Amino acid sequence: MKDLDYLVGFTSEEAREAEGTVKSPETLEKGIRSALEDSSIALYLGVGE
Repeated sequence: MKDLDYLVGFTSEEAREAEGTVKSPETLEKGIRSALEDSSIALYLGVGE
């Protein structure tokens, strides 16, 4: 889950820019963590270092 903090920050900034809304970091983290842990919810393909 090394990308979790980055994904939360990115999603928060995307919501602010696209929707003009501020999302709760705790809520974003919960949803993103669930998606990363369960591939039936979402598929995340990271780029190798």
